[in-house]
Amino acid sequence: MQSQRKTYLDLLRIVAILLVIFNHMPGYSEYYYHTDLKFGIYVIPAIITRINVPLFWMISGALLLRKTESLSQVFQHRISRIALTIFLSGGILYLLKNFSTLNITDFIQKLLSNGIEESYWFLYTYLGILFLLPYLQRIAQHFSKKDFLYFLVLHAAFHSILPMLNYILQCKYGTSVSIRLSLPLITENAFFFFFMGYYLENVFDISKLCLFKLTKIIAGMTFCVAISTAFIYHQGITTGFSQSYLSLFDYIIAITIFISTKYLFTQSKTLHNFSFANKMISCIGSLTFGIYLLDPILKHFFYKAFENALEPSLPTFICSIVWTLLSALVCGSLSFFLKKLPGFRFIL
Repeated sequence: MQSQRKTYLDLLRIVAILLVIFNHMPGYSEYYYHTDLKFGIYVIPAIITRINVPLFWMISGALLLRKTESLSQVFQHRISRIALTIFLSGGILYLLKNFSTLNITDFIQKLLSNGIEESYWFLYTYLGILFLLPYLQRIAQHFSKKDFLYFLVLHAAFHSILPMLNYILQCKYGTSVSIRLSLPLITENAFFFFFMGYYLENVFDISKLCLFKLTKIIAGMTFCVAISTAFIYHQGITTGFSQSYLSLFDYIIAITIFISTKYLFTQSKTLHNFSFANKMISCIGSLTFGIYLLDPILKHFFYKAFENALEPSLPTFICSIVWTLLSALVCGSLSFFLKKLPGFRFIL
């Protein structure tokens, strides 16, 4: 039911899906081509864009890890849905891309290896997590503040400190540090952000967070964005631009955005008065999975014409923003109507 939805989670879904669409646009990497003031204008949106999937992982962890489910329940209600989604969405896109050269063997091979649509990798990773969901739920339900900090520190060590240290060592001494240590729950983003989302939603007491503390957290996030920008810029002017350091502090940004959004919607009395806006956010938030699935299909049919029409007169970055908003609107509308049909309701 609509009333059971949490508005701040739906708003995070909307932000995440817009960033996902933009992530696959040319404007996302526009910072590659500038070393002046425009570099800062383009690189900061690119850095923020990298929290798209982490936000989705966090939302999923917040909602799924608090449950206690058996393997049979997970297979029946969750794994079957995602597996069917992969088959149907992959099948539709395969038909569109290979209509004149259909080959069932080729389709099966590409379906199993995510060779049809690269952006659907999320579905395959999500499916893999679902196979372990009952066990992850048991771990999460014993998660404490100490565990959260332990995960956070270890993730920072492998995800931020070590890459920065190696870059500095490589630039100054031509060497780097290699640590052969496997910590999948810490270093694998999907697992890590699942647990972060669970903790922030179900264990962390948002009522104890005051505006001053939130301001300090946001200031820390801003500092991290500045560090990422510095590393990206230095690499760009020395060896060429890449995406290597865009995600240096994606977890800091994602956690800050999650906390800030929850704080605004749970601790601010003003927002509770905007019931219509809250209903709209929840409605659009419920369409984000459909938008994610339909965007590649819409792009297949219309993006080339869109690009040819707008690129000559508008900057690439602006064109990418326009397509992001247009795709969200069109795919969201399609998803809204498709969800009314019994066959699609199970998937979308």
